[in-house]
Amino acid sequence: MRGNADDGFTLPELLMAVTILALIIAPLTLAFVTALRVVGKTDQKFTDSRGALISAADFASDVNNANVITTGTSPAQCGSGGTRLVTFAWSDANQPVASLDSNTNRVTYYYDSTTDPSNKMLLRRICKNGSSTASKSVAAVSLGSQPTVQCFVPGAPGAALACNTATSPTIRWAKMAVTATPNSKTPDNPSPVAFSFTLAGTRRAK
Repeated sequence: MRGNADDGFTLPELLMAVTILALIIAPLTLAFVTALRVVGKTDQKFTDSRGALISAADFASDVNNANVITTGTSPAQCGSGGTRLVTFAWSDANQPVASLDSNTNRVTYYYDSTTDPSNKMLLRRICKNGSSTASKSVAAVSLGSQPTVQCFVPGAPGAALACNTATSPTIRWAKMAVTATPNSKTPDNPSPVAFSFTLAGTRRAK
């Protein structure tokens, strides 16, 4: 049996244990802080990309359906409110070929920078079945700048041109580049980067 004089730790043993504990805790703390930063950035990217995925589905469908694509005023845009970016128009499936140009359905995308200057938005307005009453949905929020729209034809798929099927009836692809404002600075993400994405769609051969 150990005598009373041998119970406990000596001072050198205690100092050694504290030193070893510090060596173990330091990298664990660093790993924990790094993990928190990664989680914060990942959560922000997920929030940004969620809106992009939703708007991408609508945009692709609009381009796919379109008989007419235009950045002008003919056919008339659907609704109002903001800077008009592009209009997609198509006829109903039960219309005769001779009346396809009547375009009973229209979708217009707008850049709204005035309703709430601190939260500039990309709006999608749709008018169905020849109605002038527009249904609105918000395709993207907190934009940093006005989105740009480009179109492409099969003969020159790498050369962007104006989105106007009246002058370029063979337009096959349409793209819209969208850039959001950077997220607010946080301890987890002190240098946020603006999130950018591209909406794209392929038009059916007409």
